[in-house]
Amino acid sequence: MIRSLFKRATAAACLAGVSLSAGLAAGQAAPVAQATPQATSPAPAAAVARIPLYVSDGRALLMMRINGGHPAPVVFDTGTNGNLIYKSYADDIGMPNVGPSQSRDGSTGLMVPGYTTSLKGVTLGGYAITEGPATVFEFGDEDEVGIFGPNSFPGKLVEMNLAKGELRIMAPDAPQRPEGPGHAYSDDERLPVVALDLPGASVEATLDTGNDSAFLLPLSLVSQIKLKGEPRKIGIATSAAGTQPVYEAQADGPVKVGGVVVDGPKLRFIEGGTPNVGLPMMRKFRFVFDPTNERTWVLAGD
Repeated sequence: MIRSLFKRATAAACLAGVSLSAGLAAGQAAPVAQATPQATSPAPAAAVARIPLYVSDGRALLMMRINGGHPAPVVFDTGTNGNLIYKSYADDIGMPNVGPSQSRDGSTGLMVPGYTTSLKGVTLGGYAITEGPATVFEFGDEDEVGIFGPNSFPGKLVEMNLAKGELRIMAPDAPQRPEGPGHAYSDDERLPVVALDLPGASVEATLDTGNDSAFLLPLSLVSQIKLKGEPRKIGIATSAAGTQPVYEAQADGPVKVGGVVVDGPKLRFIEGGTPNVGLPMMRKFRFVFDPTNERTWVLAGD
């Protein structure tokens, strides 16, 4: 994950940091990014705005346009708290350099090479988001051009239904608002989390659609979790500012997340980062995010 060095603004401006999580495909991690600091989203014409979400085994994508230009795919990543744009795309369309990168790779602790730009005239699935900063950085996977997250919609509720391939953007007091207070974001990363019960340990895990592993955990937890054998190296994880080995082992017992029990799943481990529940597991649920008040509701899937 990539942390931003931007200071959080007041509730009115709600400046969210830039963050990146590593998704693992074929033993390699791809960055997932998140939403930028922004003020208040322009009100949609309808009470509930629907945004198409294109979901594959490894990615959840939105279509972005800048100033009415050609559509370009971006990752929708719930495990990042700032917006990111790939440098090749930013260079092609001439996005301005307004200062140095403000992002730190949470997996390696290193600053992310790149620069800060300003997003203006951006729509996601036809929904206009407000102006704000984004981090431009180099990344080898060119299937997408950037990474956005729920913080792109400050002052709104964001319902994500991966099974239906849809985001719904609505007012905080909409009738569709779930009951109860929801679950608070993490204290350190300011990201949506869920309780994760493992054989021998219980932790708080980031909800991360940018990660294509069902469960991604720090190696420091290996000694606490009951496993069927020692973790074995399966590949290399590449994040925005470095690489590290990826290991895998099978849980010796059930794993419970959000009321769903999975019997003896495979768990992946890397040296850095925090516990993480990724896209394959998240497909079993619906989620509602309140990025301004930092609350999450985990709901039964359709």
